[in-house]
Amino acid sequence: MPRQTSVREIADEMDCSESTVADHLRKAEARLVSLYGDHPVVL
Repeated sequence: MPRQTSVREIADEMDCSESTVADHLRKAEARLVSLYGDHPVVL
């Protein structure tokens, strides 16, 4: 799924660094994969 918002835009909006945003997104994605990785995606 293509991203509609950049890490930079999120960081600017949240007043934090791009690396902080990227780290949180990476951790969230890993968590989702660990929870739902074995299940098919229905869009």
